[in-house]
Parts: sequence; structure tokens; C-alpha cells
Amino acid sequence: MPITNSQDFDQRSVPGKGSFVTRGAIVSTCTAVLVVGVLAACGGTNGDKGSPVPSLAGPPAGSSAAATAPPLAGSSVATPAATAPSAPAVPGSASSDGWSVAATVEVGGEPSSVAASPDGGNVYVAKGSGVDVIDTASNEVTSTINADAQGLAVSPDGKYLYATYVDDNGANGAVRVIDTTTNKVAATINASDQPDSPAISPDDKHLYVPNMVAFGTVSVVDTASNKVTAGINGGNGVTAVAVSPDGKYLYVTVPGDIGTDSTVNVIDTASNKAVGAMKVGFGLTGIAVSPDGKYLYAASLAKPGAAVDPAHSWLNVVATGSGKIAATIQIGTAPKSMAVSPDGQYVFVTQLVDGTVSVIATASNTMAATIQVGGAPTDLAVSPDGKSVYVANADPGTPGVVNVIQRP
Repeated sequence: MPITNSQDFDQRSVPGKGSFVTRGAIVSTCTAVLVVGVLAACGGTNGDKGSPVPSLAGPPAGSSAAATAPPLAGSSVATPAATAPSAPAVPGSASSDGWSVAATVEVGGEPSSVAASPDGGNVYVAKGSGVDVIDTASNEVTSTINADAQGLAVSPDGKYLYATYVDDNGANGAVRVIDTTTNKVAATINASDQPDSPAISPDDKHLYVPNMVAFGTVSVVDTASNKVTAGINGGNGVTAVAVSPDGKYLYVTVPGDIGTDSTVNVIDTASNKAVGAMKVGFGLTGIAVSPDGKYLYAASLAKPGAAVDPAHSWLNVVATGSGKIAATIQIGTAPKSMAVSPDGQYVFVTQLVDGTVSVIATASNTMAATIQVGGAPTDLAVSPDGKSVYVANADPGTPGVVNVIQRP
């Protein structure tokens, strides 16, 4: 049952508590190309035998069959044809669809998350010990915010930056609320163990914070009061969240046990309860929603119902209205994060092991380009005009950078 009306979750005994894995360890593990290591770093394994994801009902009673409605209970999953990727692009050269690395900005540390301001003027880069602010006109770091940070989200009006943080022992998690006018911390919100990258509702009223350790919960933060007002039981092993464009649904990733398909649970944001579920391939990592809300994009280590192939991963394209998989697209190894262009024409996916960014054309659900950025790209953000993609890149032993991908 969902946890409700609670500002702070109970600090219960959690397997693995106190052994938080740093981003450097994540990169090293993924680079080793060990399947279990990749899962633990890039999406997690469900090692704790908690209660299974329940059989969920369809859309809320009385709701219309909108594009972002959850899948109907008992809906079947189609078996799509796979699409092979194109050959990797030469570093710095134009890709097959015109995309290329136009600039590289050194930020140092181990950048783990990146977010673009709604006006496109700034890009924020979390690197553990602080947040760098990049001016997009000059592609230079203009300031550093003194706030520990690992996951980022920007408010729709651009006034606030939300930064999740976990201490070195992995015992305490928090969300820093940063005033982007002063670049100072305006508030700190207590969250549960190991909060990851948050997502904010389109109306700017709620921030959703996935808690990787606290029994698959998602903290719901009221942005007016900066307090946790509810908790959602997202499923055992929550790793990522995404909000539908109309704000009615929250999508929550549950990677699942080794050898089983992963689940994306659909949460009705009005009731904070699960109302649907979508099945995708094993080893689910990042997710993103199309601007029109009709499709959910989910990266996984295996195709639905198939075993893991360490040399390949997949992008699952799921129709949100039916819950059926419309296509599976072969991408690089160990996908981590993804974003959709504002016009919905492209999906961008980072691959930790390959050091690449896959560019998928959504009209055809085919690979448009594979861009070699090197290192270990951990996260990315697309500019509001869709012309630039900012890639946080943590290469062990070298200063962290942000690769700026553009096309003419």
C-alpha cells in the first residue's frame, strides 16, 4: 500500500544500507562489462525478495482514453521486429544524420546528472561536490554552486533547481532546493535512503523523488512548502521516474529479478496509486516520455522474454494507451539515461560501456546516428530548442566533461 501523509519515511533496516556505490564505482563496474555489475550500476537488480508487483487495473474509472492513459489490464505485449544500429561515428565528425560533438566543456569531478534551464541559457551539471553552471552561449563554466548533488531537475519556470544528494555512507538522503537567481541553497528537504534523479510535474506543484533503497518508494514533495507530503509504493527496486506531459501519470521503473522482464508501473498522480503496468526487457535502466504522451521509451539490457546479450542493449518503444511494445531498437552496451527532443523527433540514449550516444529517429523507430563521445556518458539533457544535447561524461582518472552535441 502507498505510504501517505508522511513527511519523513521510517528509517528501517534495509539490506545493503550503508554501502552506497559512488558514481566512480558505477563507471568502473559498467566498464568491466559484467552483466550483474552493469545491472547494479545502470538499473539495479532486485536482490531483495519483496512482494511481487501486483496485478493492476486499467485506467481510473470515468477517465477518457487519452494518449497518456495507462495500459488496460491483461493487455498483450506484441513481439516487434528488432532494428539494428548503424556503425559508430568517428569522434568529432558529423554523424549520418548531421549530429556531431561541437564542443567539450571541462567541469572536473565525476559528473552524474545534467539539466537545462527552460530558457536555454544555462546548463547545470551535478558532480558530487557541487553543481557547475554552464553558459550555453559561450560553453563555459560561469559559476559553481556549493551544494552536494547527484541528480538534478529544474522547475518549469526555471526559478529553482532541485538536487538530490546522498552522504558518503549512503545513510542519509536529501533534496537541495537551489534558487537559480542567487545560486544559493534555499531549502533542504529530508528524503529517504539514496534518492536518485527526480522528476517535476508540468504544473510545478510536485517533485517526485525515487528512493533506490527504501523499499521501492517514491517521495512526493509539495514544491510550495518544500515538504514530503506523501509516499508512493512504486514497486520493489525503483530506479527512475518520469511524468506524463499532462501530469496525470507517473511512470516508475522496476528492473526485476535477474532473468525476468522488467516493469514500468503507472501511477495515477491524483491518488498516488498504481493503475497499470507495462512489461519491457530485463535490466531496465532509463525511461522518457514523448512530448505528446503517446509513447514511453525504456532502455533495457535484453529484449522482452529474451536472455541478456552482453554485446547489445535495447530501446523499448511502448504505446502508453495500450501498454503494448511498438518496437525494440538495438542500441549500444549498458544504456544509462535518455531524453526526447522537444519536437519528439529524436530519442537520445547514453551508453556507459561504449562511450556513445545513440540517436533514434522516432518517425521510423530506427537508429539515425551513433555518436562517439568516449569516457562513460552518464546523463544528458536536450536544449529547449532541440538543437543541442548536453552529455555529462565521467571518465575514471580524468577530469569530468560535458560534451555538447549539435547538428547544423
